[in-house]
Amino acid sequence: MNLIRSLMTQLAPAVRLKRRLVGPTRPTWSEEFETIATVMRRGADYSVLLPLSVQRQVIDPKRPDSDVVRATHIEAVDVDGIPGQWFTPPDARKDRVVVYFHGGGYSVGSVRSHRDLISRVAHGARCPVLAVDYRLAPEHPFPAQMEDGLKTLRWLEKQGFPASRVALSGESAGAGLVLSTM
Repeated sequence: MNLIRSLMTQLAPAVRLKRRLVGPTRPTWSEEFETIATVMRRGADYSVLLPLSVQRQVIDPKRPDSDVVRATHIEAVDVDGIPGQWFTPPDARKDRVVVYFHGGGYSVGSVRSHRDLISRVAHGARCPVLAVDYRLAPEHPFPAQMEDGLKTLRWLEKQGFPASRVALSGESAGAGLVLSTM
């Protein structure tokens, strides 16, 4: 069982009691969402004290593939020296592509840790998604990540995808990388 799920199981009774006594933190939050938010809030205070190698193991555990990942064709690709993966749903249009940059504060996370989310983006967009494992800090300080973003777009152009057929997406640090790449 992964660490986050274990912490959620441990904190669920306290969250349930708090909700009974004073109500949810936000009216729209389910008990499960509030438990996740509590784990993340408490974990943020301590995660920065862990060595980076441990942080990377926590964010990128081995986990079974979800149904949406199993329904997605995933193929490794070398994007001009940057490891990447194509995520293609069965009903994909081939005339456009989404580039996905994972989150993780530019220092943790990977295509592997975000496989489920990337697969969902591919199915929602009904087109291939190219996700790249851009270089991470501190081993590769800024502007390495932005250089990898730009290199990815240039590589796509060589593959026949002009900028007008490419959408950039990402969450957290990945969204910042989208903006800096644009």
